[in-house]
This record gives sequence, C-alpha cells and structure tokens, in this order.
Amino acid sequence: MKHLAFLIFITTTLTSCEQIQNTLNSAFGNKKKSEKIKDQNINKDDFPSNENLEAPNKENNLLQTPCYIVCVSAYKDIDDAIEKARKIRYKGYNADYLYLPDYASLSKKLYYSAYVGPVFSESECQRLVRQVRRDYKGAYGILVSDDPEWRVTIRPEGIKRRRY
Repeated sequence: MKHLAFLIFITTTLTSCEQIQNTLNSAFGNKKKSEKIKDQNINKDDFPSNENLEAPNKENNLLQTPCYIVCVSAYKDIDDAIEKARKIRYKGYNADYLYLPDYASLSKKLYYSAYVGPVFSESECQRLVRQVRRDYKGAYGILVSDDPEWRVTIRPEGIKRRRY
C-alpha cells in the first residue's frame, strides 16, 4: 500500500512539473529546438519571384546603406539564394540575401547573394569575415552603398578600396 501511494505521488508530481514547464515555456516564449528551426526557415512566398531578373523596385531594399556584409555565395536563381541563407541562419548567423544590381556599389551582374550581416563599420566587418570564414572559406566582406564610384572589399589579408 505504501508503494502504491508513493507511486501515485511521484506520478502526480511529475505531471505537475511538466504542466508548469509548459506554462512557463508558453509564457516566456521558450520553444523546443524543432520549433526554433521552423521559425528560422525563410518562406519563399515572402520574397519576389525570380521570373523577371530585372532589379526589383528601389523601395524594396532591405538594407540600410551604407553598410557592410559578408558575402558567402552568389546564385542566378533566387530560390538557391534563399535556401543558402536559410542554411547559414541554421548555423547561427544573421543571414539573408540580396539582389546585386539593387545596390550601386555592387556588381551589375544579375545574381542574388547570400550574406551574413549587415554591420556598420569596417572593423566589425573584418571581425565578421574572420568568424564566417571558419564555416565558409571563400567568404569576404563588401561595402553596400548607393555610391557607384567606390567598391570596398574586405578579406583577411586586408582591405581593398577601388574607385571607378
């Protein structure tokens, strides 16, 4: 009889603890790992389609310029860039993608770049390049601005500034 009462007590306590934990999680926004991963997924419907590779409307720029980003890879297909940005986010980076011709300081080639950032100083970008290169060996920093005359590229070996 003592064992049955003890077993009922333990079962009730564990159930109560689980209910309390669920309540706390929902109140404070704590999520299971699988729920966090779902939140990080990029919904392709949130972005313009790639049927027309002309530069999207200037008002759609998501980056506050000037800023610096760390380019990880570039793609002709927007879906590939979105998928790469999702994978980069999964590794814990603040990642997104952009359309290169939208920004005067970037290439006019019709590519989408998956990137980490933005940051707002060269020194921050240098630090971020070193960090991102641990996972993506070819990553490099670049200035994103509306000034077509300057191109700034940041690699571990140094900063290149070119005027066009």
